[in-house]
Parts: sequence; C-alpha cells; structure tokens
Amino acid sequence: MRVFAFLALVCGMAAQQLPPGIAPPGIQETLAAANARYMHHDYQASLDLYEQARQAIEQTAPENPQRYDVLKRLAAVSGALGRYEAAIDYLQSAIQWRWDQISRDDPAVLIDRVLQVNLYRAMENFAQARVVLLSVMSKHQGLSGFRTIAMAEDYSLMGQIYMDEKNFPDAAEQLETAAAIRGAISGQLDVSLVPDLDRLGAVYLALHTYDKAESIFRRVLVIRESVLGSENADLLATLDGLAYSYFGQDKFDEAEPVYQRLIHLWSKSVGETHPMLALALDKVGIFYAAQKKNDQAREAFERANAIRANSLAAGLSTEAGHAREAGDLSTAAALYARAVRVLDPPNSIYDGARTQAALNLKSIDDAMAPKPGSKKAAPKK
Repeated sequence: MRVFAFLALVCGMAAQQLPPGIAPPGIQETLAAANARYMHHDYQASLDLYEQARQAIEQTAPENPQRYDVLKRLAAVSGALGRYEAAIDYLQSAIQWRWDQISRDDPAVLIDRVLQVNLYRAMENFAQARVVLLSVMSKHQGLSGFRTIAMAEDYSLMGQIYMDEKNFPDAAEQLETAAAIRGAISGQLDVSLVPDLDRLGAVYLALHTYDKAESIFRRVLVIRESVLGSENADLLATLDGLAYSYFGQDKFDEAEPVYQRLIHLWSKSVGETHPMLALALDKVGIFYAAQKKNDQAREAFERANAIRANSLAAGLSTEAGHAREAGDLSTAAALYARAVRVLDPPNSIYDGARTQAALNLKSIDDAMAPKPGSKKAAPKK
C-alpha cells in the first residue's frame, strides 16, 4: 500500500509540473480550437478554451513559455469582450512571468506595458494610462536615449491620451515632440509622420490656432500627394482640414479652390449622389454664406439636400418593393407616394428616380383599382 501511495504521489507531482516544452495531452488541440473560435469572433467560447489551456499549462514547469503565450491570448480575448480589468490582470500576469523568468529589464515587457496603456484608455482611466506610459517612456529613454522611434511612439500615445481627455493644449505639446523626433530621424517629409501630423492638425483646429493647422495640413498634403498622387481618396481628410484652416483665418481666396477640389474628389471617389458628398456640400454652403455669396451658398445647399432626398427616396422605394413582393400593396403604395413627395421639386440629381417611383405607384394603384363590373367588397363590421 505504501508503494502505491508513493507512486500516486509521484504521479500527482508529475501531473502538476511537466518539463518545459512538453505540453499536457490535448493542449495543442485546445489552443487550436480556441484560436478558431477567436477568429470567428466567438469570443466567449474562445475565452473558455484559452482558460482550459491555461489550467493545463499550469501543470508544466514555471519556465514554460506557453504560460506567457496563453496569458497574452486571454488578455486579447478579454479585451475583445470589453472586460478590460480582466485583460489588464492577464497582461500583468504575463509581464510578471517575463520579469521572473527573463529579467525585469526585458525590453519585450515594454510592448506589453503599452498594451496596458491602451486598455486603460478603453476604460477611460486616463490617469493610470499616463502613469504606465511614463514608466515606459523612462525605460525607453534609459535603454536607447531620447531621439528614437520608440520615444516618438511614446509621445504620440501620450498625445492621444490627452486628446481622449479633450486636453488639447497638452495633446499639441506631446504630438509636436513626437513629430519633431520622427522628423529628425526620418526627414521632415517622411510618410511615417502622417498619423501624428493628422492628429496635430485636428488638435490645432480644436484650439482655433488656424495658422498652425494650415501649416500642418499643407505639409501632410505634400507628403500624401508625393506618395498617392493628387486624385486619391486618402487626400480627402487633409483637404477638408486645409480648407477649414484657411476658412478660419478668413483666407477665402485660398480656401475656395481647396473646397472645390474637395467636392471634386468626393464626387470621383463615391459618386454624385453619395450622402458623404452632401456633407461636404454643406460645408461649402456655409463657406459661401459666411461671405454673403448667397447664390453659391444656395446652389451648394440645394445640391446637398437633393442628394439626401435621393437617398431617402431610394430607401423608401426599396422598402416599398419588399412590401409589394409580400402582397401588401397598400403599404407599398403609401411608401412610393412618400418617395414621390420627397423628390420635389424636380432636380436633375433624382429625376430618373422620381419618374420610376411614380410609375411604380401608378402600377400599384392600377392593380388595386376595382375591375369594371366588379362589386366593391362590403366593409367588415
């Protein structure tokens, strides 16, 4: 009996801690199943499977790197489920593993710490996000100095945290530093500057420092055109920001061709009847109205509203078509009638749609009209 007890104890210890690199039976299958569920956005099922894998991996030696990997996956899926506190806890456990098994100065830990920063941002715990990020910045500077891409990334992220808080003055300072570091390393017109310059331009607009915004958007436009050409849809946001920065300074002559280019590019990118074009035309209408150019303002507003009317009528006609197919002719007729009313007064943007809606309405009215010689059904009591 003592021999059996001893063997049972040994087997139990072996089950608790396998050598590193040797996975318990079924662990790879569990991880594969978890990955598959995760890729199909079945986050709860994948979380349960990853947790099963974690418990199995806990039977292996402490230095087994699978412990770290599964904790990172648990953090990721918890974040996808919006369970940010759990994600932070899993991530902290993963960091602790690297501290214990590798070194407290392991540079890879800094990547995980940045992930923690973004999780705190998702929780809107901006104070803690800054605390963690300041620790990361201190480590980065100690490892490789100030003028590095890692430091530029850190300043950029700090700027984004301040943007989250609507603290635009501090956001501007951080983003300016990030852009200065990148520019010193890669050149002042390198494409890597674009994301930070985009953010910085938006911050300057929020601060109403339109002259600085103008300088930023002009710079971004040069970079983007150099890479993408002059007709690419990715220029839209830059043109919008540049036009508004001119407008904010009452530089109407400079703003007008940029607004016209914005309309041209929206039309080319999404078509003449897309709702996004209507929003751009609203901005043009406001621009002309501010200058008392009432004819141009009215033209822009009318075109914008015609596009919106066309979009609404298209939706009504689609709904009417489904009602018609279902045999609900009265509902279909009411919807087509509403579409016809929406498309008034006549406009070249939707003349064809109005004609079609009117024809559909007439065909339904004809189908519903009593046939000659037929008796109208008596109303139900």
